[in-house]
Amino acid sequence: MQIIQSESIRHLDEEIAALIAEDDHLSRSLTLLLSIPGIGEQSAAILLAEVPDFRAFGHNKKITAFAGLSPQEHISGSSVRGKTRISKAGNPRLRAAMYMCALSARRSNPTLTAFGHRLKEAGKPPKVVLIAVARKLLVIAYGVMKTQRAFIPA
Repeated sequence: MQIIQSESIRHLDEEIAALIAEDDHLSRSLTLLLSIPGIGEQSAAILLAEVPDFRAFGHNKKITAFAGLSPQEHISGSSVRGKTRISKAGNPRLRAAMYMCALSARRSNPTLTAFGHRLKEAGKPPKVVLIAVARKLLVIAYGVMKTQRAFIPA
């Protein structure tokens, strides 16, 4: 059973790669996304599938809301104030892909490593730091796709 599953997954990966290679726009977009440390081929393919046109989002806040990575406060009246959480109202596949990318980007992307350290030193819990890194990574991907320029670490 495992052999059949791995063969079918490999076959699907090959089909996705072939589909991207056939289209010049998708191929260029994949190259741009792969320039960002922390985003791999599968994650880039998920980004391209879930967000067909990055320029359709007028602002980076809109794409983070679309992915469900924007913070949402819980306020009820004047006295009840809950913890701020991510909205989770957006695209679950995109959110999951960005979360997994954040695990890698936190170590491999110097910009996000420094960002994560600042949040950790500010006393933020590990999962909050990871979600913030995922959000920031999506904003970087949005910027790269909007400007059509490869990522250059600051």
